[in-house]
Amino acid sequence: MSQYVRFTSASLLFLLVSCASSPAHDPRSLPQVIYDDCMSVFKPMFQDPAPANVICRGTAAICLNEPGSERCKGAARRVDQARYDSGPSALFMASQNGNTPVVLGLLGSGFDPNAKIGGPAWTGWTPLMIAAAEGHEATVRALLDAGADPNAKNAVGRTPLMFASSYGYVPIVTMLLAKGADVNRVPDDKTGWSALMAVAHNGHAAVVSLLLKSGANQSIVDVKGKTALGLAEMRGQTEAIRALREHGAQLPPLTQ
Repeated sequence: MSQYVRFTSASLLFLLVSCASSPAHDPRSLPQVIYDDCMSVFKPMFQDPAPANVICRGTAAICLNEPGSERCKGAARRVDQARYDSGPSALFMASQNGNTPVVLGLLGSGFDPNAKIGGPAWTGWTPLMIAAAEGHEATVRALLDAGADPNAKNAVGRTPLMFASSYGYVPIVTMLLAKGADVNRVPDDKTGWSALMAVAHNGHAAVVSLLLKSGANQSIVDVKGKTALGLAEMRGQTEAIRALREHGAQLPPLTQ
């Protein structure tokens, strides 16, 4: 593979130096990352690894010799389209680690910011979801600028806004809302918590206020009939309770 891991453009050389400068960053060249990602998808499809190697060497060679070209982007998209049953992609893992230089390089090579992945742990997750959940602001911005969908849902209907809100990441919540994230989306999971419910439960008052100012509906109830205020009071989240009451929240009347 040595002929496939040399850079032929200043931008890719810069990416390699940037990534190698920190142990948290991926030291591989971009074509090598693409090759490895491709092999993780196609190698399990064949008893003999040779066909997968041919496919992936060709993909890496295109992106080595024609970085950013439509041929490179098309080859990368084909890897993404075969991704679903194969687990996390290179873009997903770089997003999880907050490795923005690699994220930008992969996006520029045609990796789809909205490609969902499979596997038992991350079914239906997108790179934006994991970047938002991990609190990586620069990576979230890069993905959104590349067209990542702020309303994408994973297998249980959770969105990037729900993750970012739950953990109290004000700048990321702000970015997602600015890109049109639906503040009142409700998941299909065992909680039924909207973003406001999740953050009220966890007590991040600044995010509570931000969501309310963006039109969050306080009257939505979860699978147990609790509102955001009810969840905050159950957990004793004083600051979140204050923020909710300042915006007119009231507990629903008791039913007989």
